[in-house]
Amino acid sequence: MLYSEDRKFIFVAVPKTGTTSIQNRLRKLDPDLLQNRVRDGQGTLVKVSTHASALEIRKIMGPRAQEFTFVAFLRDPRDVVVSKYHFYRSGRAARKQGLANVQPGDTIRFNLGRTLRVLSAQLLPLSFWARFYPFSSTAHFITDGSGRLIVDQIGTMERLQEDVDRIFGAFGYSREELQLGTANRTQYERARDPVIDAIAERRLPEDCELFDRFRAGEC
Repeated sequence: MLYSEDRKFIFVAVPKTGTTSIQNRLRKLDPDLLQNRVRDGQGTLVKVSTHASALEIRKIMGPRAQEFTFVAFLRDPRDVVVSKYHFYRSGRAARKQGLANVQPGDTIRFNLGRTLRVLSAQLLPLSFWARFYPFSSTAHFITDGSGRLIVDQIGTMERLQEDVDRIFGAFGYSREELQLGTANRTQYERARDPVIDAIAERRLPEDCELFDRFRAGEC
């Protein structure tokens, strides 16, 4: 997560939504940004986790949180299922275990648990793998626990660059400064598959409901 005292925004890093690219870009632009730290009600710096939720941050900051704009990005959970499969099958996770073509900058670090996940994705078809992978819901990162949104600005992975320009441009960054490049382009074709979509909706019901409500303009 990122905290800007001067520009008065807090970026909540929801996993698998382009957050790494956004954070890397903003930190290059603005050396005053604090990463994984916020000021509590007394103004003391408090360390928080990379993926601290909006609710956790608001509790730490108390009334001061009202002075800040909370920003987060969402991604269609149906796409997350496919993305995670390819992440293990042939993406960075596989490369780090030496089980896919290693690219410049990759470091092989053997981890038994990750190796097993990589092998399961490489051996199983997506429609079978998706039924058993232990997915974690991400809805709690931006809601209060009862489904109510507690962030002020939301972008989507599907319109990543456009939404980065729109949201962070309001804090004084220029369009040219905010260019993310091609870091988030997938290496696979994503065609809609009703079977996979149905599995995602069953495995991640809260995430799918939240994303669909947002896309419909209901939240």
